[in-house]
Amino acid sequence: HVEMMEVDTREQKSNPFAEEVVNLVLKTYNQLGKKGKPAEREFTVLASIILEDIAIENREKRLQVISIGTGNRCLGATQLSQNGDKINDSHAEVMARRAFMSFLLDQVELQRNGTASIFEESFPLRLRPQLKFHMFVSHAPCGDASIFPIEKYVAPDEKTQTASKPEDETGTKRRRIEQTDLQRTGARPVPGELADPRKDGIDFHSVGVLRTKPGRGNPTTSMSCSDKIAMWNVVGIQGALIAILIPNPIYLDSIIIGDLYDEEASNRALIQRLQSPELIDALKNPYRIHTPQINHCDTPFPRGRTAMEEKIGSAVTASGYALNWWVGVDVEVLTAATGKKMGFHKKNMDSPKAMSRVSKRALFGRWLALRPSKEDSHPGTYATTKMKSEDYLGAKDALFKCKSE
Repeated sequence: HVEMMEVDTREQKSNPFAEEVVNLVLKTYNQLGKKGKPAEREFTVLASIILEDIAIENREKRLQVISIGTGNRCLGATQLSQNGDKINDSHAEVMARRAFMSFLLDQVELQRNGTASIFEESFPLRLRPQLKFHMFVSHAPCGDASIFPIEKYVAPDEKTQTASKPEDETGTKRRRIEQTDLQRTGARPVPGELADPRKDGIDFHSVGVLRTKPGRGNPTTSMSCSDKIAMWNVVGIQGALIAILIPNPIYLDSIIIGDLYDEEASNRALIQRLQSPELIDALKNPYRIHTPQINHCDTPFPRGRTAMEEKIGSAVTASGYALNWWVGVDVEVLTAATGKKMGFHKKNMDSPKAMSRVSKRALFGRWLALRPSKEDSHPGTYATTKMKSEDYLGAKDALFKCKSE
């Protein structure tokens, strides 16, 4: 019996800081209880944003998990809501970032009430300079960061199932390299981008292109996580609305990736494809092309796909739930297929109680209560209010204009 195996043979290095961060995230995740977590034969993706206070000398106290998100599904184009009351994209990175935005609004409220926060005691609001933010993702972001060469091996017998390299001097059973293939993504190039050749081997995908997330038969309009993180490296992770309250963008100092990490693909997807002279010239202070450190971690996420397949075989399925959490609140669980809170069905789906606290509508409601000037009794819609974030939108427009040229 001949068993085909797909293995990436390039050495991927981890580092102590990444492992320290990931262990803290996993510890926090484990403390959140069982609600919304994968069932026995299910997997999910875990993401988190972590605060580091470099002014604190004690290593254990300088790191704090700020937000956590899980999930790996999104709504199809025909399911989207125009009211901002659904979570269109329930991928872990997006959930963790939306929870982080909620945390920022908490901090703005603390500052307004004269309580200690992450901001300096000044106006306009500015982060305290000793603070850094890091993101952990348990699996390579979907899209461009998930496309890289892999080696296909032929295993001489079923018992040899490890990812060892071809025979070495210790007498390890030799494996013949069958061919070089490509780790593939279900994310599709957006219209106008270079299409995937879909040829055999390493010519299956185009690389460096913008992609939308895969849908279950219903195409999506949600950009891939690789594209969203790359965008955050230009416009920050605070979003347009919060940029009105906090003028300087908040950038990630590092991104830590677990399963399916590839150094070359991660750097290409999240950093290198942003490096154009036209974009550098088009961006206006305080926006810039930020370059976070990209790290790998060896510590596995026990409920990730790789760990679950190693534990119980390949018959694992994606969890249908997505959770969000940030420091100071309880976990909220969403049904990813509806974009609404768990426990709500067709009969009560339109109830205000079914709406997630991290939806656009909910975040906008919180923003309105904190907006700089409340003299205007008619502040406008979510869309018209975002238009007031001129510097943020200018940076975003410059990014997409340069990417499309």
